[in-house]
Amino acid sequence: MDNNDNLNDSTAKSANRNSLNHVIDIIKAAFPYLDSDSQQSMELIITTGDFMEALHSFKQHKPVTTFSLRKETIDIEALLTNVRNACYEQEKEFIDMILNFIKAKNLYDTYTTFASAMASQTENTENSDGTSGGNGNPDMMEFLDTLLTPEQKSTFDNINMMFNTMQ
Repeated sequence: MDNNDNLNDSTAKSANRNSLNHVIDIIKAAFPYLDSDSQQSMELIITTGDFMEALHSFKQHKPVTTFSLRKETIDIEALLTNVRNACYEQEKEFIDMILNFIKAKNLYDTYTTFASAMASQTENTENSDGTSGGNGNPDMMEFLDTLLTPEQKSTFDNINMMFNTMQ
């Protein structure tokens, strides 16, 4: 008997939801033909109905974490680039500064990778033919530090620390 009550409750809720959706569909079909005052009221009812349906749909879909693909890292550069379009001018300037730091960090990372590869190639050349390859690679970070103002260096250090903790 208890199972029948649960079945009747779920059937009644489903019928109510379906009838609400049906009413919303009728209102949507009639919407273009209503006067402006009625359209404002009906727009509120339609939006509320859509919201209730979205809540119900969200409640029904339980995430399957075992099989779902979760994004492990966030592409900060792409995120900031897209967010930039919705920002005011002062916010855009701040985002541009962060994007410039990201690009500088990427350039530095590329340089260090390249310098490491060149250093290992030079060591291999020295070992194989006994000549010196002139391993005179200056430290790029020290060079970049000389180009930055103290305020820019402090900001760069803070952003660099933030990115390192996120990785």
